Amino acid sequence: MPFPIYGAALLVKLADALRNRTADACSERDPLLLKMSHRPGSRLAIDQIAYVEFHTDRAAYHVVIEAASDTKVTLDTTDFDTLVRFVAQYLTERPSELASLEAVS
Repeated sequence: MPFPIYGAALLVKLADALRNRTADACSERDPLLLKMSHRPGSRLAIDQIAYVEFHTDRAAYHVVIEAASDTKVTLDTTDFDTLVRFVAQYLTERPSELASLEAVS
């Protein structure tokens, strides 16, 4: 199997792992999307502000978290394990961030 197809398949594997890991932790108010799209490239939408793309030309994963209108956190890596750890950390911190935002509003 060519690597670009394998890279996209790993995004599907990541979505399945995230779905299993966070099934009880996500609220109805801010659920995980975990939806794949393939145009123009492979993209996994994690939630409303975060996504992972697979860039076939570089065989690399690109994570984007739009934390605020003027703040964006990104990660570029060719290592799938690094990708998984980064996204897992984001999801671990995500519920506490949402709770603190709700407390302020």
